[in-house]
Amino acid sequence: MNLKTIFGIEQDAYKNAASDEKQKIDSLNKTLLPIKPRKPGIINDEKVTKLDMMTNYDRYPLEQITVPALIIHAKNVP
Repeated sequence: MNLKTIFGIEQDAYKNAASDEKQKIDSLNKTLLPIKPRKPGIINDEKVTKLDMMTNYDRYPLEQITVPALIIHAKNVP
């Protein structure tokens, strides 16, 4: 398993990407994998945090985050 599969990066898109883009993807892949040590946090995010944020979104003032944060939002467009 790799992040290209998880994030929906198609094989052709990766193959045709510029080398610096491939390096970014590969670096992210090495940073986040293996997933096993992160599994409890991933399950918590899926079963608790995500559900609570969906029903109580206004209680999460994201604009007040003051620590460095990487927030990724994407839409898979064919």
